[in-house]
Amino acid sequence: MPRCTLRANLCFLTGILTGVILQQLIKMYRPVCNKSPILIKVDPDNILKEQERVYVIDASIALETKSLAKILCYINTYPATHLSRALHVKLTWARKCNRHLFMSSGVDKELGAVKLNLLHNESRQHLWSKMQAILRHVNQYRDEYDYFYKSDDDAYVVSENLRTALTHLQPNDLFFAGYPFYHELQEGHLSGGPGYVISREAFKTIMDKVIGNHPACPTYDENKEDVKMTMCGNAVGVKLVHLVDRHTTFPYTWRPERRTEYLFQWRGLRRLLNHRFRHKSYQVAPAFDINNPFVREDRNLLSAALISTHYESATMMYILEFGLYHLRPAGIVNRF
Repeated sequence: MPRCTLRANLCFLTGILTGVILQQLIKMYRPVCNKSPILIKVDPDNILKEQERVYVIDASIALETKSLAKILCYINTYPATHLSRALHVKLTWARKCNRHLFMSSGVDKELGAVKLNLLHNESRQHLWSKMQAILRHVNQYRDEYDYFYKSDDDAYVVSENLRTALTHLQPNDLFFAGYPFYHELQEGHLSGGPGYVISREAFKTIMDKVIGNHPACPTYDENKEDVKMTMCGNAVGVKLVHLVDRHTTFPYTWRPERRTEYLFQWRGLRRLLNHRFRHKSYQVAPAFDINNPFVREDRNLLSAALISTHYESATMMYILEFGLYHLRPAGIVNRF
């Protein structure tokens, strides 16, 4: 009797184990049921509402700054860099201008480049000649915008900071602003790479009274369009305004040790943040002093209200775009 009971129990357990194994094998080899994907109709209005819900503070500030000033951005490019540079400008910061124009000597439908009829082939040596052609094209929009922003196709511009800085000024004032160099003109001149902004009144005055018909405005073809543009503006009283951020203030004065506080930066972030990139000829910034609000720590080497940088690769443009407008580090707050 015990022997029969043991055999019966073994048979019972074997049956259960066999059933479990068969069940698992059936699950493994059962055909996958491919359900039809759920189709969601994309409604731009709903997307906007969702973005405002998630980033309500950022969206409202961005919309508010965009209403502060109407800006036309014109970006200098040429056929060889349409795909490697200009297209990435179009896909990142240029969209935030009220209108953007890519000025070139070649046609590019994807980029939407404006083909200029130039007297010379594209080169740095003929840059001033090209810039005069660009200005004549942009001149047709002179009454539609408050400000005109010129940059190269390897610059990155934070338009919200640009508009905020311009709230201290008026489009009817005679001024232009950008990173100031002192290599060519004693009173300083614009840096065309990261870009410079021209007020509506200054743009009109330069076009009406200077370009092509003023002895102080060069007509000969040469490079350094930013120097020539400054000379032409100076000839009719256009002032070079210094936009500097000293802990949320914008004094319009210049000191050598404050170079990194300029809202426009002629270098790229990689070199700006590399401490080894310091020429001996540069004046060393004063050491950090907690009692002096105008001296910054190394981690605050650049203005938090930075407007533009230069020599940025396409990759860096997307990194900046993502970091500025999409990345939200948990627990990080602005203490300044």
